[in-house]
Amino acid sequence: MNSSARPELSVVIPMLNESSNVDSLHARLVATLAPLGIPYELVCVDDGSQDDTFDRLASLRERDPSVRAIRLSRNFGKECTVTAGLDASHGRLLALMDAATWKLVQLGAEGITSFSIVPLRLATYLGLLVSTVAIVSAAYDFVRTVLYGDPAQGFPSLFVGMLFFGAVQLVSLGIIGEYVGKTYIESKRRPLYFVRESLGGRPPTELP
Repeated sequence: MNSSARPELSVVIPMLNESSNVDSLHARLVATLAPLGIPYELVCVDDGSQDDTFDRLASLRERDPSVRAIRLSRNFGKECTVTAGLDASHGRLLALMDAATWKLVQLGAEGITSFSIVPLRLATYLGLLVSTVAIVSAAYDFVRTVLYGDPAQGFPSLFVGMLFFGAVQLVSLGIIGEYVGKTYIESKRRPLYFVRESLGGRPPTELP
């Protein structure tokens, strides 16, 4: 891509400890995008990598001006990294790629708790279910004790009951904690990310 041309397509690529993948990913992207015949840019955002990902991106930019390298001041998470890339993009068209080493469990939890109250409802339903099981179990233990006696003097049922209710409380508190934590973070109204270094184009914190 001509470095003076405004890109038609911006490909945003969040990265975390992707040193070994930088060159091969770039080669595949160029092989795919070059035949399109349109100006493009590769907006690579380093989310506080512990390896030399950013140094490899800087070296790559020296050979290919279509590569833009942005390094965040620390690890902010995938959503904030993607936001930084989108904020810095110049293209009329946007595409998002994944460099493939993100923690999918964390990402899934973020996606669920950020846009839905379903986990809160599930906690309520789980509590009702476990309570029902506990009531049925207590009734069964009562009948069995009356008919056959209880050599353990109620210890098994007490232990299981405490275990069940303790687990439900912990799960419920954990889910509520996710929402309370997000509310606390939002109430501070801090920026989503801080940029440590930017190579090529305007940094994401700069307005058009």
